[in-house]
This record gives sequence, structure tokens and C-alpha cells, in this order.
Amino acid sequence: MWSHKTPIRTGLAELTAKHHPGFRSIELRERAGKGGATRIGVYEAAGRYKLFMDADLATPLRHLDDVHKFMQREGDIAIAVRHIQATHTGVRKFISEFGNILVRVLLTPGIGDTQCGFKVFESEVAHQLFGRQQITGWAFDMELLAVARKLKYKVELIEADDWHDPKTEGLVGDSNAKAAIESGVDMLKIKWRLITGQYKRISYHHTPL
Repeated sequence: MWSHKTPIRTGLAELTAKHHPGFRSIELRERAGKGGATRIGVYEAAGRYKLFMDADLATPLRHLDDVHKFMQREGDIAIAVRHIQATHTGVRKFISEFGNILVRVLLTPGIGDTQCGFKVFESEVAHQLFGRQQITGWAFDMELLAVARKLKYKVELIEADDWHDPKTEGLVGDSNAKAAIESGVDMLKIKWRLITGQYKRISYHHTPL
């Protein structure tokens, strides 16, 4: 799925779709945010399991074998987790490690990495979680996993010790510091919504494209 900001990549996706019947390209006319675009993709996707992954292949495709085994076990959720101490450096490493500590303490105990862009959900589980999603920016992953814990879904971890970031400047479109501040604010919002019961009901209803 591509936004209207990436016409060249949209053309590549559309070209691929012409040669692969199971592949579908969706162009978003309005900016939806990473979390918002992912949610649309999940609802538009077919199949019993819904997987999203970063297009830069930071998580190598060999981990699709782990996903296959997970699906054979008929699991709820599986997420890739990185060895951040080895994969990140400098300020980004400090921000990531500090942020992960806060996330583990406040939202997702036992999950050392909520932000890796490689996650798979059983279809009904996906709809229960994405239907309660309220954050459409970078922090949507931690919101989904926090709600998953609240709803008692089992989260399995896929060790992605071979994860690598092909980008030299970290996040696309935002500075690391800006993204960290926004995610920190969103983290507090998620905690407050959990405390006040705002995730009890599905709040998002998707209109098919």
C-alpha cells in the first residue's frame, strides 16, 4: 500500500499487481499516517492471517518461515523483535533503549521491542485490535500490543537478530527526536485509555475501498 506521496513506488506496485493475481495495490489519496495506512491495509487484505512488514526488508524474508510455523500452530499474534543494542547506534540507540524500558514498564511487560515493522495477526484478532486502534502515527504498534494484552491474546516473539536498517538517517519523514517525543506522548495516552476503559469496544468501522 502506498500513499499519494510516492507515485513512483505506486507505479511499481501496480505493475507487480498486473503479474500476480494475489497481489493488490492500494493508493491512498489522503495522508493517513503509518498506523492509519496499516489499518486500512489490514482490513482490505484477505486470508485468515494478516501480516504487515516494512517494504525496505529490514527484517529479512527468511522470517516468513517463522510466520508459516506460527500459522500452523494457529497462534493469535507473532511479532519480530530486534537486538536493539546491536542494531542501533548513537542517539537513536539511547532513544530506542530508553523508550523500550518505558513501554515494558507501562504497557507491555515481557515484550522488549514493540516497534519492529514485522507483525502477523490472526484475522479476527486483527479486527478486534485494529478496530480499537486510536493512534495513527508511529506509536500504533505499542497501542495494538497493549490492547492485545488487555484482551488476553497470546503474543509470540520471532527473534530477528539479523534485522538491519538500510536507511542511514533512521525514520523516514521525521527526526528520531521528534518521533520519540510524539511516541512518548502517545504512550501516556494509551496508558490513560487503558485505565479509563476506552478500549472496551471497537471504535473504528472500515468502509471497503
